Amino acid sequence: MIPVKKYLASFFTLLAMVSILPTKVWAVGAKLTVTGDEVVIYSGPNNRYRPLANAAKGESFPVSQRRVLGTKGGSEFYKVLVTIRGGDRRIGYISADDPVQIEGTTEAATDDVDSYQTIALARSAVQFSFGGLKDSNYEVAIAYIKYPAPNFYYKYFVGQLITPITGNFLGGIEIGLDHTLAGHWSIYGLVNTGVALPASANAVFPGSSSLAAQLQSGFGFRYSVGEFAAVSLGIDQATIFSNNNSLLSTGYLATLEVGL
Repeated sequence: MIPVKKYLASFFTLLAMVSILPTKVWAVGAKLTVTGDEVVIYSGPNNRYRPLANAAKGESFPVSQRRVLGTKGGSEFYKVLVTIRGGDRRIGYISADDPVQIEGTTEAATDDVDSYQTIALARSAVQFSFGGLKDSNYEVAIAYIKYPAPNFYYKYFVGQLITPITGNFLGGIEIGLDHTLAGHWSIYGLVNTGVALPASANAVFPGSSSLAAQLQSGFGFRYSVGEFAAVSLGIDQATIFSNNNSLLSTGYLATLEVGL
């Protein structure tokens, strides 16, 4: 004889257990959709943070239901989950004043988005650099660097081109690309140009005059410690032009950035 009562009791017990499970297990996550022109997604809750990506009309992102008050007051921001190049996922912030629409009101998306770490990156910083070139030549500089758009930066620098003979003034401008790899790591490429004012003739290389120009390029890896600082190490190549002659040299470049 089949124990019907026993099976019915087990069925209703299981049904009761399922009914009290958290609804977020089946919930459809909330999403934010851009309804107007292109909006900027920042790496932190303020437009003083580095732009993480641009979102065009119609693009959607998982969103937390809890708005975030912008640092130093001001407008509120939506916290969204962004998939960047390479498949890495990280938190981004979109101003609540931007033309966006929120769909869904469950807590599931909030829990999912909030489980990811925010890596807020400074939009502008002071950078200190030290480079070693062939034949005991070195470059030290201080610079103002700014990231006005996703993955792009420019900087102004002044410093010294130090040769075995003497130190020589060096100043110029640099542009570069900085692409996120994963977590706090990114890879960068740069090109800069500047003017050197050698202390005397032959100070940079035999035959050089008291005026020189520099063209430099390189690439390397950067590790960002949130908005506070970043360090990098890369390979560098510099060409110095003076008095219808030139010197090509390769070496390394190390930098330290302090966010403003």
